[in-house]
Amino acid sequence: MKKTNEARFYEEVDRPGFYSWVKALRNKDGDILAIEVYSKDEGHHFDELSEVEQEKVLAWIQANVQPRETPLEGHTSYGMKHVLQHRTNIYVTNNQFKEAMLLCGFYPVCIDELNWRYSISKASPIFQEQEDRRCGLLIPECVMKYPHADWVYNNGAWECGNCGEEGGTGGKWYDPDWQPTLEQCPYCGAIMGDKDAPFPIVKV
Repeated sequence: MKKTNEARFYEEVDRPGFYSWVKALRNKDGDILAIEVYSKDEGHHFDELSEVEQEKVLAWIQANVQPRETPLEGHTSYGMKHVLQHRTNIYVTNNQFKEAMLLCGFYPVCIDELNWRYSISKASPIFQEQEDRRCGLLIPECVMKYPHADWVYNNGAWECGNCGEEGGTGGKWYDPDWQPTLEQCPYCGAIMGDKDAPFPIVKV
């Protein structure tokens, strides 16, 4: 599906904005070589992340965000970046997330808004609660090699044998006679058991 708002976006490049604006880096012929996003009181850029972090962030967005023709209300770059942080353990600023979305081909509905809205599907994994009761899928297996572990019953709860975090909430996670079926730890990404998990690892 073609991602929308692209033509409008490039018409607004280099126009001054109050909350958010976009500058183009051009060659001597005027061709755009790169785009930089600036937000009010915040000027961090995506290329400040390490190359490994950049690769993981872009792969996560591509796996978790799906386009549609019309704008989605109620979700912005600011809220979406927090889902990314919880799933990847990579801290990004609102500005860095907006640049990452551009690199993935997602253009804002309105550049001047501080927190960008997009023409993206509400059914995207980033907005859907997964089996571990958190939104969004983990980093794709093709980008990050996860360790293997087992669920261990310890101190009255089932926890990950790799990081020691509890796998979930609710009565069953405290039942010693119940065996967790979650295939991957929502905290460290450890794959449970000795077999390779398919992508997506966390069940939708």
